[in-house]
Amino acid sequence: MKRILCGIVTLVIIISFIYANRATGELNYKDKLIRFHVIANSDSKNDQSVKLKVRDAVLKELGPKLQRAKTKDEAIEIITSNIDRIENISNNILQNNGYKYTAKASLGTYTFPIKSYGNITLKEGDYTALRIVLGEGGGKNWWCVMFPPLCFIDITKGLTTEETEQQLNKVLNEEEVTEVMNISDFNKEKHEKVVFKFKILELFEGLFK
Repeated sequence: MKRILCGIVTLVIIISFIYANRATGELNYKDKLIRFHVIANSDSKNDQSVKLKVRDAVLKELGPKLQRAKTKDEAIEIITSNIDRIENISNNILQNNGYKYTAKASLGTYTFPIKSYGNITLKEGDYTALRIVLGEGGGKNWWCVMFPPLCFIDITKGLTTEETEQQLNKVLNEEEVTEVMNISDFNKEKHEKVVFKFKILELFEGLFK
């Protein structure tokens, strides 16, 4: 009888540990996304205005292409093969609007603070990102999620909660989408507790059978 009780206690501890880690462990969605980051030359009204013009021109060029990407690797290949064109488009916008400074485009891994965009929030950390630095890059930046192509959808017709979730579901799992979209933590916790209770009940029934 003592052995059975010890076995039960051990099983409870192991299952508790697994579920605790699942509930509190950091999700890996950062590795599945690509962000778009445009940094203005300064915070002056004109520099901030041209930043948005660069953003619009680049998204107009890349958006349709990225909508065809099924994986992050495919999206990276599209961005990499168009990086010179992206930089040229940015510089043309600056030149046509009378700016003397230039733009520099690069695709790499960059550290971001915690940020919210529309109905999503991304944790601080390292993300793959297409970054365009205008001039000195001393102004406020603009960012969005480039893969899946939330930026393009948002800038062309507005991004709804349903559409955001639909796009994220293509590359993230259910838990990651819940995390990114701030879906009710109370409901999620309640669900996990119910599943945990039923699992314990199953184990007890199996032992005594």
